[in-house]
Amino acid sequence: MWNFFIFYTSIITSVLVNTSIGHQACPTFSPGPLTLGNLQFGIHMKTSCFRSFYGVSITECATECLLRKSRCKSINYWRISLKCQLCENMAGGDNMEPSNGGVHSDISTWSQFFASSCAKIRCNYFERCMPDKAADPSNTKVCDVSGKRNGGKGVMAVDLHVLEK
Repeated sequence: MWNFFIFYTSIITSVLVNTSIGHQACPTFSPGPLTLGNLQFGIHMKTSCFRSFYGVSITECATECLLRKSRCKSINYWRISLKCQLCENMAGGDNMEPSNGGVHSDISTWSQFFASSCAKIRCNYFERCMPDKAADPSNTKVCDVSGKRNGGKGVMAVDLHVLEK
């Protein structure tokens, strides 16, 4: 699926860039809701990451960050191992280091589309918005302190601050 998305996106971009109307250049391509955020390849944030997930895609990683927007400002992702880290800071300074196969992205560059029904909800610092609860307008409790992804099923998640103690 991921390869198809990249292939499809490259074809659309190629058609838009290489097409002209009369003597005018084609209008500027504006990304749709499924466009990925800005990705920095070969680099990752070495500190300030608070949670790791294993066995997820980069879009699932970004979604997890967007659901914790009060705390999560960027992500590290490793495509080979499908490892995701949620980080409290944006890229910059001495906090970045080279990473073989790593990708870093500031979450502010991602579409709120990935946050689904949580796009306009800001939970407290240690909470995660729960999209299934946020989709129901009558539900007043949409933020969860446990922050479990999908009820904790199917994906291994590690709170990095617990490991540091």
